[in-house]
Amino acid sequence: MQQLARAVRTLLDADPTTFAGLTTPEGRAWIGRLGQLFDDAAAHWGLAADDGPILHGYSAVVVPARRGATRVAVKLVCPPHAVDDEAAGLSAWAGVGTARLLDVDHFRGILLEERLDASRPLSAKPLGDAARAAGALIATLAVKSEAAMPTTYAHAAAIAATLDGERSSATCPLPAAVLEAALQAARQLGAGARRSLVHADLHYDNILASYRPGSPWIAIDPKPLIGDPERSVAELLWTRADEMEDDDAIRTVFDAVVAGGGLDEVVARRWTIARTAEYWLWGSRRGLTEDPRRCERVIRAMVRDPVHR
Repeated sequence: MQQLARAVRTLLDADPTTFAGLTTPEGRAWIGRLGQLFDDAAAHWGLAADDGPILHGYSAVVVPARRGATRVAVKLVCPPHAVDDEAAGLSAWAGVGTARLLDVDHFRGILLEERLDASRPLSAKPLGDAARAAGALIATLAVKSEAAMPTTYAHAAAIAATLDGERSSATCPLPAAVLEAALQAARQLGAGARRSLVHADLHYDNILASYRPGSPWIAIDPKPLIGDPERSVAELLWTRADEMEDDDAIRTVFDAVVAGGGLDEVVARRWTIARTAEYWLWGSRRGLTEDPRRCERVIRAMVRDPVHR
């Protein structure tokens, strides 16, 4: 199926900034091997290529296929070793709120997953409906687990340490009031005792419509943590901040996510402030322009005080 590599290259060349593999010789060589990788997976798992679009994220290509009468998705990951974290997350959730993992080839970096309806991401739904649905999915994903995984509490401590270090930086892009509010929020999150699985990259494009009865929305690309489900709220605000006209609109969406998931409003607010400040800092230091502006708007709404006068 060498036409697969050509089709993917055409797809990626249309917007080369959206795929990490195009930036390295190893990644470009991997793209050239895609056809053989898919053929190997098809022979090993008894698959046939199926109609439907070939899709990609920043580090993977997803090809529709069938195993007998069952619709499946073949996810080819670049670099191949990066498949391990996603396989661990899908295994931990075992299909509760996430795509079902049917098999994995760790050596080649290929996942065989339940196929979802990629033509219907939650990002296409009106924001209010999408926020409530995403909140409900956060609750579904909050499966109790004793798995040995990184914790949200360690992440909060890392955010606090980073922000504390920025206090003495002459080049910190965050206004002082934002820095202090975010540092306080991160410190207040502390070392909790909750042992819930948390999707660490839950945004509307990572939530797709499913073909399962009773499970309308399913998460993809899980990056698993253990701890506070409320950590997932922040991205649901900044990724669609342009659709919210003012602070009240941002708070309304925040409330919809919290209510949809039955989340702790105080913990969700702290996580939103801390994570949004972290992303604002990260984005500014890497030359992003639009996302820091969105983060500024979200934090202004969350702390209920303008960050600029």
